[in-house]
Amino acid sequence: MQRTAPYVDARYEWILAAKDVFMRPCMKGISDQSIRLIHHLRHNPYVKPCGQRYAELIFKEASLFDESIQMGKNKPVVDQDPDRPWILLPTVKRLAADDKRLWALIESYNEPWTSCIPLAGLFPQPAYAVGFKQDVFTSEELARLSALFGDPVTGQPSIVLASHNMFFSFLTCEVRTTDPWLNMADRQNVHSAAISIGGIVELFRAAGRAHEIDREILAFSVSHDQTVMRIYGHYPVITDEKTAYHRYPIYAFTISPQCTKNRWSAYQFTMNMYDTWMPHHLAKLRRAINQLPLPPNADAAYADASYATTPQAVVSHAALPRAVVSPVRQLVSQDLTTRFDFCFSGLTGRLQEFQGFLGFQGLQ
Repeated sequence: MQRTAPYVDARYEWILAAKDVFMRPCMKGISDQSIRLIHHLRHNPYVKPCGQRYAELIFKEASLFDESIQMGKNKPVVDQDPDRPWILLPTVKRLAADDKRLWALIESYNEPWTSCIPLAGLFPQPAYAVGFKQDVFTSEELARLSALFGDPVTGQPSIVLASHNMFFSFLTCEVRTTDPWLNMADRQNVHSAAISIGGIVELFRAAGRAHEIDREILAFSVSHDQTVMRIYGHYPVITDEKTAYHRYPIYAFTISPQCTKNRWSAYQFTMNMYDTWMPHHLAKLRRAINQLPLPPNADAAYADASYATTPQAVVSHAALPRAVVSPVRQLVSQDLTTRFDFCFSGLTGRLQEFQGFLGFQGLQ
């Protein structure tokens, strides 16, 4: 209950709004490119699993789904069991067996985002989340990102990490029993999305490309109960140095056992997202990362080991080169050239500003 308690009260939306995080579209709406994207994700046909076995499992799943939600189990309907059909949200683990592009992704279940910069002191803990693995980025890209990593040893949070091994999360799922609890799931998702998108905005600001993501959908969320599923897109609105965060309603449909009309809508949307949007999104992130300068001596520090984010690696950070352990602090202490000094001091300053924006109270 502790992870959801603040979201129960509708006044939590006031806290979000005070941080320029809104549960509504902005007046300008999303970009034209995002409008075309949403149309494609919703309407592009995708081949569904078929056969008598799946037909029988679908009927069984519908009954079990309705029963489990009514009993208050509050578990997202994602395909954790290999014998369960892909009715709503096909998982990365299951899909990656047939699509090597999805090997770049990592998923989590009820894992706290303890590596991120929390909003108002509260760490998100999505029921289900998807982001990028560390090894999808090259050692050079990780070196360029190093100033945004934070420091797990001292407790300095990260702009680009959600959990210890998930970079740039872009999908979260929450499930509740009925209204008004479904609205609570929406608040949880908006909170998570704001943190995810905020890191991307800071990356693109540091790369001088913030204009490229203004009003562009950068993350998705799913909220559902036993009868209704809601899918949203989340995006930043960038005005000079100020950023606001909004959401765009993409889908809302009935998923009760008695209704079969929209049973595959979420599946089609999710598959199109992984097939079309995800590769494009990763390429966009890489272009921004490659605009960041390499820190001094980065080649030597990252030649044998990239930045480690696993729990085992955190324990052994003392044995790693100092440039890897605390890249921001190391950069400040070095005699940098004018170009690197200007860029990284600005980047470090943005990290502090971003912490202030999210109400982060640093460790003393």
